[in-house]
Amino acid sequence: MKRKLFELLARKGTHVHTTRPDASLAELLDALCEEHIGALPVMDQGEILGIVTERDVLVALRRRLDLDATKAMQIMTADVLTAAEHEDLGTAMHRMTEGRVRHLPILRRGRLVGLVSIGDIVNALRVESEAEVRDLSAYVRGEYY
Repeated sequence: MKRKLFELLARKGTHVHTTRPDASLAELLDALCEEHIGALPVMDQGEILGIVTERDVLVALRRRLDLDATKAMQIMTADVLTAAEHEDLGTAMHRMTEGRVRHLPILRRGRLVGLVSIGDIVNALRVESEAEVRDLSAYVRGEYY
């Protein structure tokens, strides 16, 4: 049975650090560093407007944009790839790989309920694969009836 994103969120947790569209580049930098995270969904009244990633911040810094005057809405990626919580991990990983993104907001009825990274998905699939190998090896050795 293919594991679903909601199962991953049940173990990982559903808290998501978010930001406002008017948050300054300095605030974004502080949040990413203090929380040890790689992305911040940009939210307004419960709706995802975009996402700011570490790379977006690096590009802004390289362009020497002003830390206080530059706002999240100016540097965010507006076309955000998302997934529904009932989607399986393999489908989500494929979407992330094809879209070249490392963070995927998870939605329930159009509302943000979590955020997963490609690392979260790879790790969950690794654990699942190791369990399958263990079970098959035990079966071959005759340890299961």
